[in-house]
Formats: sequence, structure tokens, C-alpha cells
Amino acid sequence: MTNPSLRLIPDAIDRFGSRVHAVDGHQRGDSTPCAEWTVRDLVKHLVGSDLRARRRRQDG
Repeated sequence: MTNPSLRLIPDAIDRFGSRVHAVDGHQRGDSTPCAEWTVRDLVKHLVGSDLRARRRRQDG
């Protein structure tokens, strides 16, 4: 990791994971500050983006 900002990513992922695990199942359908997105939508978007980025790096 040559960019100093990239060193922040592992901690950000851990903190995000902690927050996701703190959400009760009944809260997943709650709205977010962006009216079109639920908590479930936001988590799926962020996790999906991370998985796609990892696949691109692995595939070269």
C-alpha cells in the first residue's frame, strides 16, 4: 500500500462490520438519510462494491 490513505481501509472495514452486526434484523428495512435507500440497500451496496473490487484485483 503506497498511498497512506489506503492504510485506513482495514480499520474502516472492521468498524463498518461492527456497525452492521449491531443492527437488529427488524431495523434492516429502516430508512437512511437518503430516502430511496433502506439500511439493507446500503449494506448490500457497500458489501457488493467491496466484493467486486476484490475480484477485480484478484483477476488482475
